[in-house]
Amino acid sequence: MSVTLVRGDSHYKTTFRALEMLKEELEERLETIDEALIKPNLVSSWNKYANTHHEALEATIDFLDKYVNRIVVGEAPAGGNFKDRVRKFGYISLEERGVEFMDLCRDSYRTVRVFDSDLERRIEVRLSRTVLEAQFRVSLTVPKTHDAAIVTLSIKNMAVGSIICGDKWNIHRGPTAINLNIALIALYTMPHLSIIDGYTAMEGNGPINGEQFIWGIGGASLTPLSMDSLMAHLMGFNPTDVGYLYYLDKWGVSGLSEYKILGIDPERVRRSFRPHSGIEHQRKWRRMEIARPRTEFAE
Repeated sequence: MSVTLVRGDSHYKTTFRALEMLKEELEERLETIDEALIKPNLVSSWNKYANTHHEALEATIDFLDKYVNRIVVGEAPAGGNFKDRVRKFGYISLEERGVEFMDLCRDSYRTVRVFDSDLERRIEVRLSRTVLEAQFRVSLTVPKTHDAAIVTLSIKNMAVGSIICGDKWNIHRGPTAINLNIALIALYTMPHLSIIDGYTAMEGNGPINGEQFIWGIGGASLTPLSMDSLMAHLMGFNPTDVGYLYYLDKWGVSGLSEYKILGIDPERVRRSFRPHSGIEHQRKWRRMEIARPRTEFAE
């Protein structure tokens, strides 16, 4: 599979160009798809630069609208009201086009067991049924540094966003456990399409309190591990130093190192992101090799 990498002068243009360049692969994949679930990142109630820009969402909808009959935009924002964020950050106008908005925190759910600080699967978290059962999951997010997992990109956006509000902090059990838990949940919630809107990005103390800057790039892939691996590299990080990417690769998910790049030369846009101030603690995730866990529901 391929990863597209483009330049653009707006959120809309970078996102749409990234999808257009992937058009041939996407058309083949979408032939049997009736509906799509788009998961943006609306992590902040106040910092618009921490959130998926409404123009990137519009571009994604404009592209997918030609292929699917139903589009749902779903999010489970921690510590805030989903509808308020839809109104505040410019999403509400999309309702006029028939796009449905779903607060995943109010969704029905299935329960899975994740790792505790002793690396035993004793902790239960509830995952949105809509995400689990979605015919075509689309993760649309901003490239950002993170306060617990080094970077947050498309796989993490979908995995953590699928957790019902109230349970999100259950996965935070130290550097090793959080990476294992993101990877474990991703086995249930892996995006079918990953889109990174890097027209703007965040470095420093992300995912909310970092510094925003214009990067002017975008990317898309049907292989999420490839998309996130390339983007981590472009941010100046070794993908194998990002715990959840490392574990997914070890567990047999393809795409960490072998993929085809369509578009611009990645070295022309690579830069060294300033990491989160807690980066040294985050790097302590390497404790032991963990075999691929069983994906089974607790109930």
